[in-house]
Amino acid sequence: MSNQRNSPAARAPLSLVLGFGAGLSFAWAATHALAAPITTTSPAAAPSTAPTAHPKPPAEAPTLAPSSLPADSLEIDNVRREWNARRIEAARALRRIRAEHFRTTRDEDVRKAGIAKLATFTDGASFAAMIEVFRNERGDVQQAVANHLSRVASPEAVATLTFIAIYERDPEFRAKATRRLESLTTAGFPPASFDDQAASNATPTANTTPYAVGNHNRAGPSAVQILAAAGPKVPARLTTAVVAALDGNDRAAAGNAARLVQSLGLIQAIPQLIMAQAGGSGGGGGGGDGGGTAIAWCQFGNQRAFIADLTPVTSEGAVGFDPTPGVIVDGVVLAINDAAVVTYVSNPDVHAVLVGMSSNLTGQDTSAFKRDPRAWARWYQQSFLPQMAELADRKAADRAAAQAKAADQARAKAQAQAKAAAQPAAKP
Repeated sequence: MSNQRNSPAARAPLSLVLGFGAGLSFAWAATHALAAPITTTSPAAAPSTAPTAHPKPPAEAPTLAPSSLPADSLEIDNVRREWNARRIEAARALRRIRAEHFRTTRDEDVRKAGIAKLATFTDGASFAAMIEVFRNERGDVQQAVANHLSRVASPEAVATLTFIAIYERDPEFRAKATRRLESLTTAGFPPASFDDQAASNATPTANTTPYAVGNHNRAGPSAVQILAAAGPKVPARLTTAVVAALDGNDRAAAGNAARLVQSLGLIQAIPQLIMAQAGGSGGGGGGGDGGGTAIAWCQFGNQRAFIADLTPVTSEGAVGFDPTPGVIVDGVVLAINDAAVVTYVSNPDVHAVLVGMSSNLTGQDTSAFKRDPRAWARWYQQSFLPQMAELADRKAADRAAAQAKAADQARAKAQAQAKAAAQPAAKP
């Protein structure tokens, strides 16, 4: 077995799953950044040829905290302490199941019995322990974990599935979690999947923020609202996990998050993909000594030679002069007294997903934009947002028509039942 599978467990940042004001807030920032006036030009980053790496373990464990936490810090500590105690107890029980049903036997009946016991773990505190205990098991156990989490479909279960799809090093385990999330997105997440607190924190307060379209600012729904209406309805904790990975420095996790966005059709994540395909990863600067000394200079000019001085040279019966040549420079000098450098790191996986999704959504080949931020901003303002607004309107009209049809059918059924009840019973 490879060292990748036996390496320490990859753990998601705490903000991924706690839901403290995260959620769709990424769209609020990214959409406004793209809709801002275009006044600067940034160099397009060259594609990287570095090999794809496995996701690095994030700094903190995916402690799947309860959906709502008290405001008092002492109460929060108590809730977290109790939550962690339940997680540790669940980990002990899951290790016993692993020892009795998976590690010591390959008998299918025994393994099926162990898989059946997983269904009893519905407390959100046990989900992180499932990843720790079963990540190195055979595919049937990994599939059972993914199936169980999708059946529970609580906010914590959705966050755990998203964590697996982004951060797990085993590509098969990631694929299993992604397929379960695809099924939930297609069928519609149940109401239990949505965290009211996270959703309220993620929703911007402004309702009519103007969005830039061409050369006009048209008052209407905000870009966040347009994209949320055009895209699939998913829990806020899922989008929180996706944006945390796209915004992070782990290139492999960002690529996995981008592929998850494509698999689920998350239109609302397009702004974040644009921002994440090539971002500044660091910078440095330097300057002169403060006394007028330049750190670099370049001279452009013409040099003209002349006799700057004559030194007389005498001897017996003779006299002469020793000339000293000089040079006159006619031109300019470019002196650099201070400088700063920002390094842009390209993520080819994110860029490929962005080009594929954007081209399919708008019918426009966006591969020519490469990583030019100005070109992407113009496309976002002039093409993408207006088309997504039309898509949102069509989806709203379809929902209204479906609701009206269902109401008509219910009315007709009720009338038919009332008519049948009003007719006298036939005599034998």
